[in-house]
Amino acid sequence: MSISQQARSIVGSISSMIDPHLPLEIQHDIKLLWHPENLRAVLHGRPFDARPITMELDPTLDCNYACAFCTYGAWEKRTQTLAGLRYMGREEMEIILHRVAEGGVKGLIFTGGGEPFQNPHTPFGLEMAMHLGIQTGIFTNGSLLAPDMTDRVLAAAPQFLRISANAVTPPIYTRLHGLKDERIAQAVWENIRSTASR
Repeated sequence: MSISQQARSIVGSISSMIDPHLPLEIQHDIKLLWHPENLRAVLHGRPFDARPITMELDPTLDCNYACAFCTYGAWEKRTQTLAGLRYMGREEMEIILHRVAEGGVKGLIFTGGGEPFQNPHTPFGLEMAMHLGIQTGIFTNGSLLAPDMTDRVLAAAPQFLRISANAVTPPIYTRLHGLKDERIAQAVWENIRSTASR
């Protein structure tokens, strides 16, 4: 099958998924069509001309939780002597953000092998990304979102702020996240309520 036949086949498959009665922006199963320059590069046999759309940035590998389901948990235990040192410095973050912007990346998710707000430079990173025209999102456990921090984070206008609240009651939350004190869970639940009301 030639490249042009493959291209027609791909376009035909994608076209069959489009609902013409809905705006393209809400049809998430066809996100590929939101970036025609990348699709064009691939269909014309130049896949390395396609630019990344979204990237993830792990500001730290430290976490204040010990979740039973964490994929980084075993690694974190093996490197316990580095606790407090496993985070990206402000200067490194600035260099990375500039390179990401130069590369044409449109979105950056602050996430991690740890809790992103364990790194004191994460709010700066969010602010800088906004200044560089990069949309952001954040995955956090929410435990460090004190009012001043929350105001600063929200002022950086992230597209989303996902707080992982993987339980319906503070006691279950405490056990699931490996916490020693249920008061932490109570504080997180208050942070979630406070952040949601802003």
